[in-house]
Amino acid sequence: LGVTKGDRVALFMPMCPELVIAFFAAIKLGGVVLPLFSGYGADAVATRLRDAEATLLITADGFWRRGQAIAMKPVADQALDAAPLVLNMLVVPRLGTDVQWTNRRDHRWEELIPRQSDACDTARTDAEDPLMIIYTSGTTGLPKGTVHSHCGFPIKAAQDMAHCFDVHDTDTMYWVTDIGWMMGPWELFGMTLLGGTTVIYDGAL
Repeated sequence: LGVTKGDRVALFMPMCPELVIAFFAAIKLGGVVLPLFSGYGADAVATRLRDAEATLLITADGFWRRGQAIAMKPVADQALDAAPLVLNMLVVPRLGTDVQWTNRRDHRWEELIPRQSDACDTARTDAEDPLMIIYTSGTTGLPKGTVHSHCGFPIKAAQDMAHCFDVHDTDTMYWVTDIGWMMGPWELFGMTLLGGTTVIYDGAL
């Protein structure tokens, strides 16, 4: 999909294994990650995509919430109608349901990913290079994006867990969160840097 250093990669996904893979893959390539709450409507997604000038959206066909199947791809399709800079959408088959398809723009995870090489160079970044843009909820006006750097958010997440939670590499953490909330990236970064184990769960009990 041609992601290079500085490209904005939006993640509109449930907390699933493919999310973690996409999250760290985009960062490894030097992309700037844009985590989006899985429960957003199309307008909320489109507003953030436009503001961040994202060119790639990674989403899922849907996810399970309280035993109900929640469709995501139709929301993503509607959002992209209002976000013309997004040229590609990568779709994870979380539910395995049939979805509407836009040729040349939409790509199937299960077809694209297995064809990739196991070897991939890591983009060289400076400490203050942008890593991630996390947006406010937008309940008090237009959502505001906070830019986090490569040597800021990940190190602070690991520090929080090490000093405040006494996390070690033998520990397992399950934090009830979403990738679009600050605690989602916090959990992934912190536990990974400390060598611990993260439990992920899409939906709600």
